[in-house]
Amino acid sequence: MDFRQLKDQAHSFRKQKQFEQALSIYERIFVEYPDEFGYWEQIGYCACLRHVGRAEEALNILRELYPKLRAANPPEERLFSWCRNEYGWCVYDTELKNLNWEGKVDENRLFKAAKAITQLTAQEEFSPYERTVFRVVDYLQSKQNPNYGQILYWLDKLDPNLLTAIPTPATSVDARNPTYPSPREDWYAHRSKAFLEVGRYAECVEICTQALTTLDTFHYDRNIWLRWYRAKSLIALNRPAEALADLQEVGKSKTDFFVDHEIARTHFLLNQFDDALSHAVSAALARGGLEFKWEVFLLIGEILEAKNDLDNARKHVCLAAKIRAEQGWSKMPLRLSQSIQRLQVNLNDAPDSKSLKRELLEYWKRIRPLPKTEYSGVVDRIHDNGDCGWVKNDDGRRHYFKIRHFNGSPKDLQSGLRVGFNLIEKMNKKKGVMELNAIDIVAVKP
Repeated sequence: MDFRQLKDQAHSFRKQKQFEQALSIYERIFVEYPDEFGYWEQIGYCACLRHVGRAEEALNILRELYPKLRAANPPEERLFSWCRNEYGWCVYDTELKNLNWEGKVDENRLFKAAKAITQLTAQEEFSPYERTVFRVVDYLQSKQNPNYGQILYWLDKLDPNLLTAIPTPATSVDARNPTYPSPREDWYAHRSKAFLEVGRYAECVEICTQALTTLDTFHYDRNIWLRWYRAKSLIALNRPAEALADLQEVGKSKTDFFVDHEIARTHFLLNQFDDALSHAVSAALARGGLEFKWEVFLLIGEILEAKNDLDNARKHVCLAAKIRAEQGWSKMPLRLSQSIQRLQVNLNDAPDSKSLKRELLEYWKRIRPLPKTEYSGVVDRIHDNGDCGWVKNDDGRRHYFKIRHFNGSPKDLQSGLRVGFNLIEKMNKKKGVMELNAIDIVAVKP
């Protein structure tokens, strides 16, 4: 075969992603037609080397080739663009692609490579530019104490209008995750959280609103977390009434104690003390270690103080202080110390935090209002493990529930018990599908 036939064949194999076959032909061209092995063939050869895992070899070639093409006056645009992008991909593959965040990362080397790629290439099709920025952001997010200012610095390198909003098909068949987030969704998610963390609250509100109104698809409950970030920012901007609407939407999907805590705090800011107490007590009763809830107990103390229930207020402030002392947290937050002074709380003779919690547990259960429920039915079955069961809706459908979502003593839960409940969408990890689970279960009179 002559040079043109070999070149066309190598090109065809490369386009079909048959890189090993293309490599062998490029090598044949180099041997048989060395004078005609030009820039296009050299870059094609480097692309094949990279795709078969030999990016280091390709990089050595491109380091010499790139300055020659750049020095041309003017450079051939398509050829130079391909060279720049291939050069960038080789740097990416050798320096960033296989970095293990669990191991020790040479940050100087990582950032040097990322800076080189973003200076060498542009945010365009076939370029490693986007992938590089998100790779760096992923690394920064993985750190124990992420530097959100640095995350914003890297995200600022991307033009969101050039990021596709179309989700990426998953590489494996998974009913739970048929697609991966689009680059634009990732950009919104990372940027909104970073704005919140660095205290740029107005920008956080703006970008969360943009994401919620422009994106059609969300992954990993990001539509919920965007509302959470926006609500936290609105509170910081002294706009609690607006924040409350977002928090109530979050509460429909998330039953974690910190959600009820934030809703309670927002009601408190609005002087809605009964609603604040209801949600704060729900947070106190929800799952979670005592050490994570000291602010919940302090808030309950503040609410009860506002309601002039000073004895119970003192007990809750005392519990918050005891938890911090037992954890060895020596620095007393100003808000806590002020409550101790105002209520004249005596910490010296107080019992330990677990004893205080046991004392207050019945109080919480007594004052917590039963949730309003939309559905009714009967307990169909309690699992032998005593941790879960099923209710049968009045329309005949069965719904899984966790015992902890029953508002009452577990010993009262029996098959045939008439109950009211609400429904929340949850992932069935065994089946890989979303299902409606029962929560807020209360016994009702038949």
